[in-house]
Amino acid sequence: PPGSIAPVRLLCGDFLQTVGEWSSADVLLATSLCFPPELVSELEQAATALRQGARVICMQPCFGSGAFRPCSVVAPLPPPEPPHKVVMEMSFGDASFYLFERLPG
Repeated sequence: PPGSIAPVRLLCGDFLQTVGEWSSADVLLATSLCFPPELVSELEQAATALRQGARVICMQPCFGSGAFRPCSVVAPLPPPEPPHKVVMEMSFGDASFYLFERLPG
């Protein structure tokens, strides 16, 4: 109905230890700016548990090694910026986030 919102459930914890808690999510947000490459790889692997069509928002321009595809944002930045990038204001200044969609399989 008009004016209603979808239910939201926020989880805070070690995503590698709680995959079963978030694998049914529609949207996964990972503020992964300071993640070392090994941790990003572990997140990519864990995120393959998401259903087809689920979205991942992270701070890496590439994600998922074939299990995800870049997904255009509603108001893309002008070229040469990629269409799946959005800039958000954070406490430390502007930060880039990237949107991906889980592919079948």
